[in-house]
Amino acid sequence: MTTIDTRPAASDAASDASTEPDALVGVSTFFSNVAVWITTTDHKKIGRLYAGVGMLVLLAASVLGALLGLEKVDNAALLDQGALLQLMQGYRVALVFGALVPLTLGLSIAVTPLQLGARAIAFPRVA
Repeated sequence: MTTIDTRPAASDAASDASTEPDALVGVSTFFSNVAVWITTTDHKKIGRLYAGVGMLVLLAASVLGALLGLEKVDNAALLDQGALLQLMQGYRVALVFGALVPLTLGLSIAVTPLQLGARAIAFPRVA
């Protein structure tokens, strides 16, 4: 068990006060939260980002797989042979390099420093 505290520090009350209208406050907090997630050096957040991208590509690859399965079952010739071959190859590449690799990297980036008891990963911006 580690003694590293990873909870964020309490925010100042002065930073909570805003002079922007209510409609712009939600937009600015959304963009500031996105900026915090994109520029993070926390290995757990980086691992979640990798896993999230892997899940999105896995969803897209499953749509391609369903389209290919529909083509095989129906034999309605929805696609010509050139497009069918390209979709099959795109499905395989998206499944391996777009989904499985980011999911594996995300899990390893998030879990390995916790197993070792390290405070952070080396070169987090490179990851």
